Amino acid sequence: MWSCKFRIYPAKEQEVFLAKQFGGVRFIYNYLLSRSNEIYEKEKKTIHINDLKKEIPQLKSAKKWLKEINSQSLQEAALNLGKSRDRFFKKQNGRPRFKRKNSKQSCTIPQHFSIKKSKMDNKFLYIPKLKSGIKIKMHRELVGESKRIVITKTYTGKYFASITYDVKREDIPKPKTMGEARGKIGIDLGITSFVTTSNGEKILYPRFMKTSLKKMARASKSLARKKKGSNNREKSKLKLAKIHEKIANKRSSFVHETSFALINENQVIYAEDLHVKGMMRNHCLARSIADTAMGEFIRQIKYKAEWRGRTFVQIGRFEPSSKMCNTCKTVNKELKLQHRTWRCKLCGSMHDRDINAAINILKIGQNVSRTRASLGKGRPEVKPVERSTKVFSSNKKKQVGSMKQEPISNLRIGMHGNLLP
Repeated sequence: MWSCKFRIYPAKEQEVFLAKQFGGVRFIYNYLLSRSNEIYEKEKKTIHINDLKKEIPQLKSAKKWLKEINSQSLQEAALNLGKSRDRFFKKQNGRPRFKRKNSKQSCTIPQHFSIKKSKMDNKFLYIPKLKSGIKIKMHRELVGESKRIVITKTYTGKYFASITYDVKREDIPKPKTMGEARGKIGIDLGITSFVTTSNGEKILYPRFMKTSLKKMARASKSLARKKKGSNNREKSKLKLAKIHEKIANKRSSFVHETSFALINENQVIYAEDLHVKGMMRNHCLARSIADTAMGEFIRQIKYKAEWRGRTFVQIGRFEPSSKMCNTCKTVNKELKLQHRTWRCKLCGSMHDRDINAAINILKIGQNVSRTRASLGKGRPEVKPVERSTKVFSSNKKKQVGSMKQEPISNLRIGMHGNLLP
């Protein structure tokens, strides 16, 4: 499945139509969520989402304005609620919450939409129950069969259409700047140096949020002074939302460019399986870690490596990549987080903490890959464990585990590539 996000520019009457679509979807979602909570409180049991969906026709009879909404979009709202409840029961996220009118709005259209080109080479999006086409700016051509479309409205009033369609790997368009891969590389992620490679290169992070903290503080203070429900308060909310949107856009652009550059220049990339959620529990570093978007960066490396025919390997998060000397393999147990450089007591080698970690990640990843390949385990990728490891006890002040985790393989592989009992 391939998904592309395009900017759309609805006219005034089309904005009114989309507002009705968003409102209908939001109403169905909130009503079914309320019914689900009510039934659970009274009968102490959960009702299946298919039983809740049966109430939609009755609602359409009672609420005549719901007939103006695309019926499939209302069904999709119920399905989204079912998925959210399933994730909650599996402890993958929190309890489903009611959707607000002033937050991000969206509606899903699974069928009967099309994109047509006008005589002036402008493209328009046609959706059910809307006779006129919505102008859409497409920066790439769709190469597969369209499956669904999600129309969203951001906090700042911008409209986007995310189109999902089936595409084969060989049909994925390759960028014009795609070059030949050179070899293998290990990368270490950090806060000051966002990416440190085993070649000694460092990519510094621009710290988009930190440079905009004063603007955010002034906008937040101005918003707090406004009277609730006033027009000035809405203007202040829009101003603050634009600041956050600009930061998010800069961060997204930086992560995409950096991940593409690594995929473009290397055939095999080795990285650590970081537990970002556990790292975020450090209140001293949480803001900086969130600003770097490490989890999003690893996610992009994964799918871009798969698309471009590269290999992405993740080593276990318990490997001593920073504390181990890459020359003599001695582990420095006294190394602290504030120590950025250190000297090995055995061989006397001077190490930069990040470069040393990247070199060790490369060596450990190569040993793991060779060991798995020799045992006939197929492709030598080490995928991260899907489930998270509990690293803190019920007492939040006491840490009971490391923020790293071993590979998913049933085999225990040491830092030198040998099998452990």
